[in-house]
Parts: sequence; C-alpha cells; structure tokens
Amino acid sequence: MDGYKSFSENFISYLNALSENKQIELLYTAIENELDQKVTEYLVKVVQELNLFNFERTLTLLNNTALEKKKIGLKIATFDKSFYNKTDIENLYLIKEFISNNFKQRGQITSKKQLLSSKEKEVWNCECGNNSVEIGKYCGVCFNDIAGFKKGEVRAIDVEDLLDQKIILINNFLR
Repeated sequence: MDGYKSFSENFISYLNALSENKQIELLYTAIENELDQKVTEYLVKVVQELNLFNFERTLTLLNNTALEKKKIGLKIATFDKSFYNKTDIENLYLIKEFISNNFKQRGQITSKKQLLSSKEKEVWNCECGNNSVEIGKYCGVCFNDIAGFKKGEVRAIDVEDLLDQKIILINNFLR
C-alpha cells in the first residue's frame, strides 16, 4: 500500500504543478479513454479531490455511447468546483436537463398474470433477457435495475435531486 500512497502523492504533486486547464485536459481525456475500471476509479477520485469538476467535459462523458462512461459522468456531475458563479447555475441546469432527457428506463414494462388469479401486475423485462422482474426490484440475473444501474451506483434520479439542491444553494449564496 505504501507504493500506492507514494504514487498517488507524486501524481497529485505533478498535477498541481500544471495549470487547472491542463489538469482537466489530462484527467478527463484519460477517463474517457481508459479501459481499466480501477484506473478510471482512481482518476475520478483525483478529479474529486482536486475539485476539477468541468461542465463541458462532464457533458462529454454523459454523452458517451458506453453506459459505463455515462455512469462515470453521472458520478462526476455530483462533484464540486473550487468556486461558483452565475454561469455555473445555467450549466448545472443544462446538465440536469441532459440527464433527465438521456437516462431513460432500459427495461421494457409489461404485465403478467398473477398465479391463481385473473389479476395482472406490472413487471419489466431486463435487457439481459430476464423477464418478469417486479417493478422497483433488481434483475436476478445481471443485478441491474430497470435503468441499468446496480445497487450502490449513482443513479440519474439521485444526481438530478442533488443538482437541484446545489442550484438552490448556489443561488442563495450568490444573491
């Protein structure tokens, strides 16, 4: 673990010697291109630790075709900047709207007859092929919810709520 700590300290020192724009460019480009999940998680942690949230680069991640990169964009959307201004409020609204419009249910809702009854109940069919998953439950095969998220992952609805709170807070502070 000492090697990890030493590497991390040296990496942070290296980044701190660069301009904020260069730090953002290096980290976000690496996050977009990195295939190793552990490395990506580390880079995301560094973005959070250094308060390097960037609206444009976060939107790029949210707009990625790969769901895993979109999820990383969601996580980064919860991070803070070192300071905020009025333009940031507009940008937070844009990110919230983008999330609302682009993170939809991935499973298909259908209905199924209940055993020994003529009543039907709503269920969803998971994209992994598992059918008849109860609404509000996780798939028993791939362990995703209807939106494609596993337990413990940052979900789009939670990020939207957090962004609403952040917008209110920044608005109150900048009055």
